[in-house]
Amino acid sequence: MIRSTVYKPVAVLLATSVLLVGGAQLASAGTLPPSATTASDVDELAVDRALGSVVTVENVDGLLAAARANGDTETVHALDGVRAELVTVLSEKSELGGSSVANQDIIDTIKRIAKFAQPIVVAALRIGGPLAAQILDTIGNALRFIPGLGGVISSGVLKTVALGVREGAEALAALIESIKIEGLSQAEARDALAGQLRQLTDAPADQVAAAATVLAVVATA
Repeated sequence: MIRSTVYKPVAVLLATSVLLVGGAQLASAGTLPPSATTASDVDELAVDRALGSVVTVENVDGLLAAARANGDTETVHALDGVRAELVTVLSEKSELGGSSVANQDIIDTIKRIAKFAQPIVVAALRIGGPLAAQILDTIGNALRFIPGLGGVISSGVLKTVALGVREGAEALAALIESIKIEGLSQAEARDALAGQLRQLTDAPADQVAAAATVLAVVATA
């Protein structure tokens, strides 16, 4: 587990001003296996696929290199664990793709991959830099296309977080970790994040909702 830090409202206020900057390239969440037939199945699986868009060995290696350069041994240790597990799951996914298996096996693997998005985003927030901004931007934009989520997510909602206020990004990372540790549901996480953001910023309600939605999805992955 990547380290936790003290939640600092002033830092989150600063980071929120960065969080709510718009404008970015669009990204597609991809198509779904034919077994996803109900609305709830489609929504959940589409979210998993969107989160999985940033779960790559290349992204983890890039974050690892940056963490090592920063002397951030705790993040390096956490990402080393993520990388080892990810390589195993991606290998299993490759094997599934080359054989006749039930769609449920493929879906289960997609869901396992999606769970790596949370520690990757936490690391990205703490590390900062262009790669971190790209990782966050990709998730925010991919989620725009998900039924039930995309209606409130504006383009580029997470675009510049990792390039913004260092202390604020650290606080956001810690908050995402705390939501995961406490086992909050996505709705509870979204409400908590939105309530806090409303207290800290005069940003339009739709931007606050977008930021809270994206962070809640990542936090509960």
